[in-house]
This record gives sequence, structure tokens and C-alpha cells, in this order.
Amino acid sequence: MFSTVLVHVIGLIYKIPITALVGEVGRGYFTSAYELYTPIYAISMAGLPIAVSKMVSERIALGKYDEVVALFKTSQKVFFITGVVGTLVLLLFAYPLTKYVIKTPEAFFSVISIAPSIFFCCLISSYRGYYEGLSNMVPTGISQIIETLGKLVFGIFLSSQLIKYSINEFNSTGIVFGVKCNDLNDVYLRVAPFSSAAAIFGVTLGSLIALIYLVIRKRLKGDNLPNSQSSKKYSLTKPLINTAIPIAMSSLVLNITNLIDSLTIQGRLNSAILNNCDIIKNIYPEIAKNNIDDGMIKSFLYGCYGVGLDFRNVIPTVVMTLGVSAIPVLSSNYAKNDTKGINSSIETVLKVGIVISVFFGLILAIFSKEILSILYSGTNSASTVTIAAPIVRMFGLFSIIFSLSAPTTNMLQAIGYSNIPLRSLGIGAIIKIICNFVLVGIPSININGAPIGSILCSIFMLSYNMHYLVKKTGVKVNKKQTIFVPFFISTISASYAYLFFKLQYTVYFKEFYEFLQVSKIQQMTISCLLSIIFSMIIWLLLLFTFDFFSEIKKKYLFIGKKPHKRVENQTLME
Repeated sequence: MFSTVLVHVIGLIYKIPITALVGEVGRGYFTSAYELYTPIYAISMAGLPIAVSKMVSERIALGKYDEVVALFKTSQKVFFITGVVGTLVLLLFAYPLTKYVIKTPEAFFSVISIAPSIFFCCLISSYRGYYEGLSNMVPTGISQIIETLGKLVFGIFLSSQLIKYSINEFNSTGIVFGVKCNDLNDVYLRVAPFSSAAAIFGVTLGSLIALIYLVIRKRLKGDNLPNSQSSKKYSLTKPLINTAIPIAMSSLVLNITNLIDSLTIQGRLNSAILNNCDIIKNIYPEIAKNNIDDGMIKSFLYGCYGVGLDFRNVIPTVVMTLGVSAIPVLSSNYAKNDTKGINSSIETVLKVGIVISVFFGLILAIFSKEILSILYSGTNSASTVTIAAPIVRMFGLFSIIFSLSAPTTNMLQAIGYSNIPLRSLGIGAIIKIICNFVLVGIPSININGAPIGSILCSIFMLSYNMHYLVKKTGVKVNKKQTIFVPFFISTISASYAYLFFKLQYTVYFKEFYEFLQVSKIQQMTISCLLSIIFSMIIWLLLLFTFDFFSEIKKKYLFIGKKPHKRVENQTLME
């Protein structure tokens, strides 16, 4: 769990300086490329890593070590082929997708830059699935951290160097990439497609370095399996693919839905701008302030929306690990028909999910403008603050909905009803697309309609999943202890953050800050940090008062499956 949280935190940190460097328009190209890349990446390998993990663990349990080795070799061949095909598909269709589908041809360079990472990630997944099947999460965790740090370091370095080179060219000749520029703002807009591509190329380099680590580790340390050499031939390609197909369906639907979601948002946004450009410009004076051409307004606004998406996924990622950790416990209780155990497992996931998502979601909503101001003021993306703050606030307020959708899906999968979340996702996607089409196309709402679609989709999915989870398990949730108490704890704690923040803008605190001679942004940073720390202390005290930590420990939600005795006795959960 620790590595998962760390990876996503680094991922968020990565996007903040990238956005500050490339600006809102460049971030629009960056996000568009990612949206095109993700579904093709998912189609290339969806279900395969989990299938490898499942088949390896089954054969380890039966002592079929020869088949485990054969399975790894088979998976490498399958992943190699899918990686090559996925990369070629993205390279070949990069131009028509960017020019005719999302109508953002400037994103072409970013798509080309990220395409090779599909090949590297496919090969990485053959190793990760194999090690996870051996109950050894260390290689997966370390490779994820290497991959994420790689894209952070290389993405920022390459993008910053390209921008620095462009500024030097402008200062010397007034020309950047063959086009005359009037000022630095023109330089940033001209270089945006290329600086975005340089930033996203960090993803490709990060995945390459992670692959090199896994290859070297496998050769140096092996896997400690007995009798791992065999002359027998095993045909495991068909069983591997057959195992992967049902697992892949949810992932495919989710990623294709996200792509359709992105296309509908950009399509309707483009329509609203073309038909009502003056209205959009009046709503966002930042467009004129930054000399954004009419053709770039869509990318500018979509880039600001991408910043909101960064913050939307942070809290649900942490809560999602609860659902994953609950799977073995819930599966075991369900198989034994242990009603009390089932009830306890489900209640604990919901209780902890609520107490985390409500508190941090409210903190994000309360300080949305301040957090964005601290991160982006004085950068090339200062205009992001005003436009993205309402989007971040909406995502924060409804964080509980986003956060609990995934764990309910995991719990239904744990008891063998994976078709139910697949249905809820499909219907939810239709709701989201309809909302995008209607709301984003209204000029006065424009990009602010996109979060509404996501919220309504997640509300439906959570309601649908919970209905069937209760129906299939017969669980009777104690609403007071599971819902109202954690909601009360988090709401009260977050309200103290707001009150303490306002207190710091009284006369006495202002005089104190003036005495320290701090700037306005420094005062805002100090005030936010002190307010959040103060509220977290209250939150933790209340959690101890209501005995939440012993509750979590007692349910064994964070204890992973013990590794096989012949395999490395290490997991990141220990």
C-alpha cells in the first residue's frame, strides 16, 4: 500500500511542475496525448498481468514449479507481441487521432513521444505479474517507484531545457522554431507542443529504466524456485489468454469510456467556443491576458481541467487500496459463509473509506484556490488558479463518492460478481457522456460541466454497487458506526481548518506576518499549512478517541497473503 500511495504522490508532484513549465495550453496537449495513450495501452495488456499473477500463484500452491517457469517465458512472448502491436497502432494512428478525432493536431508530438512506453510497460508487466504471483511485491513496488521518479526527473529536465533553449533563441534572433515571436508569452505558446512532448517523453524513459531494473534483478537474484529448469514443453498461451479475457473486460470498458469521455468533453467544448467565442472570452479574461488565439482556447481550458483531474484522483487512490486489501479477507469469509466476517469486512472498508475521503476531500475543497495559488502563482500557469479552483472544489466535495466506488467494485469481484460493477460502469459511462454532451456544450457552463458528469456517474455506480453488495452478501450495515460517526469526525475536524485559517487573517496575525516581512503568497502558504496541521491533530485525536486504529488492525485489512515458503519472504505490506 505504501508504494502505491508514494507512486501516486510522485505522479501528482510530476504534473505540477510540468504544468507550471508548459502552461495551460501545453498541459492541454499533454492531457490529450495521455487520454489517447491510455486506452491503447490498456487494450495492449488489460488483464494479462493479473492473469499471470493468478496462474503463477495457483501453480505455486500445487508445487508445479516447471510450469511456473514456462508460464513466465510464455507471458514474455505474449507481452512482447502485444507491446509491439500497441506501440505501432499508436504511432500509425497518432496523426489522424490528433487531427480529426480530438481536433488538436499540436498533440501529435506528445503522442509520438509516449508511444514507445507501451512496449516497455508490456514487458515490465510480465515481470510484475510473475513476482506478484510469487507473493513478492518488492520488485513491483521498487520498479513502480523507479518508473515514476524517472518520468518526474527526465520529464522536467527535458521540458525545462527545451524552453530554456527557445527563450535563448528568442533573445538572440526573435525567432522560435521558424516563427517570429513578439514576446515571451508568444514563445511559450509556440514551444508548447514541443515542451509538452519533451515532458511526456519522461514517461517513456521512466518505463525503460524500470524495465532495465527488473531484467537485471531477475538475472542476479532469480526467483528461488526449486526444480526451476525443465525440458518439458508446456502450451500455456491459450490458458493465459483465456484467463485474461474476463479480467480484462472491466479495464477495457473503463479506459474506452474515459477516452469517449475525453472526446465528448473536447468536442462539445470546441463547439461551444466556435459558436459563442465572445461569451467564453468574457467568462475567462485570462484568455485575452495570455494572448490565447481562438484556436488554442479549447486546449487552454482543457489543460486547466487536467489540473483538476490531478487532484481528483489522489484521495480515491489511497482509499482504493482498502478495497484491494479487503479482497482476500472478504473472499475467505464469503467462501466459508461467515456472515459476521463478511459484515465486519464490508463495514470496515466503508468506515475507513468515509473517514479518510470526507476529511481530506473537505480540506481540498476548502483550500482549493489557496493550494493552486501556492503551486502555480508566479509560474507560466498562473491563470490555472482561477479556472481550475472551482473544478478542484467540486472534486473535493464529492471525494467520498469517487473514493467508495472502487472499493465496492473490488468487494463485488471478491465474492465472484464481477459482472455487476461492469454493468454499473457501462450505465454510469452513458450518464457521464450525456452530461458532457449537454452541459459542456452550454457556453455559460463549458468546461465546468465535465466534473458534473463524473460526479453523477460515480453516484450511480456507488448506489448500484452497494445495492447488489447488500443483496448478495446479506450484510446489515450499522449506519451510525459505519457512516454517521466517521462522517461527523471528518466534518468537524475539517471545519476547524477553515476556522483556524480565517483566524490567521485577523489584526493580530497580520501584524505578526508584517513583522516577519513575509509576502502574501508566503503568508497564504504558512496559514494553509498551520490550518491543515491543526485540523489533522484534531482528526487524529478523534480517531484515537473512537478507537479507529485498533479497529483497522483487528480486521487485518492491511495484512497481505504470506509468501510461499520457498519464495522470497518479503512484501511491501509487512
